Amino acid sequence: MRHYQGSSLRAIGMALGVSWNAITQWQDRGIPLDSADRIAVKSLGVHPSALWGDLWWEATPLQAGV
Repeated sequence: MRHYQGSSLRAIGMALGVSWNAITQWQDRGIPLDSADRIAVKSLGVHPSALWGDLWWEATPLQAGV
């Protein structure tokens, strides 16, 4: 969000491929894991942990055998 500071919610949504309503809901309720993953990988081309840091690992259950 720091990268988009000063931008409208509509502009942020367009850049990330989501509606401005989604951005508003995420501000109020937090971002769902599947959306956090999709934004990091598909919209920004980075692993979710690069965008969300340790919060990604705390929120994502470890998978056995990985």
